[in-house]
Amino acid sequence: MSYYQVINGVKMDRGLLHFAEQYWRTHQDYSRIVPDLMNHVMDGRCITLTELRTLKHISTVIMRDVPEVVTFNAMLESVNIAK
Repeated sequence: MSYYQVINGVKMDRGLLHFAEQYWRTHQDYSRIVPDLMNHVMDGRCITLTELRTLKHISTVIMRDVPEVVTFNAMLESVNIAK
């Protein structure tokens, strides 16, 4: 199995997508989703471009109706991307 999943021609982080989908199915309180997603990707001081694309996909597809998506999108604008 590949580390990546291609959605609409864009390479995404398969593990991160799975984490978000499982979180969505098993949690009733979404107030922790933003810190939990960020903790999942922040294994260093920055995230990869693929992780950023995946997080943006999660915010528009999975989290679109959650009030925390506004905070999440603002946080995504300020993350450090690995070079």
